[in-house]
Amino acid sequence: MISVLTLTYKRHHLLEEAIESFLRQTTPHPKEMVIINDCKDIDYVFHHPEVRIINHKERFPSIPAKLKFGFEQCKYNHMYRLDDDDLLSPTALSTACEDILENPGYDVYRSEGFYFFVNNVFQRITSNINNGNIYSKDYINRIKWPDLVLVRMLKSHSIKEVDGLNQKIKSPP
Repeated sequence: MISVLTLTYKRHHLLEEAIESFLRQTTPHPKEMVIINDCKDIDYVFHHPEVRIINHKERFPSIPAKLKFGFEQCKYNHMYRLDDDDLLSPTALSTACEDILENPGYDVYRSEGFYFFVNNVFQRITSNINNGNIYSKDYINRIKWPDLVLVRMLKSHSIKEVDGLNQKIKSPP
């Protein structure tokens, strides 16, 4: 029913807690956690039938490229984005699945099952702009992803984006 997609890079101390929060889910619905690690020096291993870690041996050229790859690995029709430094409340996926079942046909759903902290102090269970978004595969498949070849080329020519504008950076002689 729902896939949780988590991107990571050298943050195992945070990833462990994100995995634990996924495993504490109370939902009776089918679920999986897909973790995309693109640090070539680290191979994560975790044996659980609902957790799949993909150790990609080449760094992705951009976050959109990593997201696109990650979404392609998810097997369920609805995908919850969870950062490696975030935690799900125990009922986050259960509530999300019930919302999807009771209100079918939407492309994007919001979950209120995210632990919210300020300065490492728990505030409440809620959602925010970065987490709690659940996307349908149909929605993801309609996204026009940036040309990944162009992204790679821009990086190799020292061009960076600043305030939405491309700016060429002078390379040292």
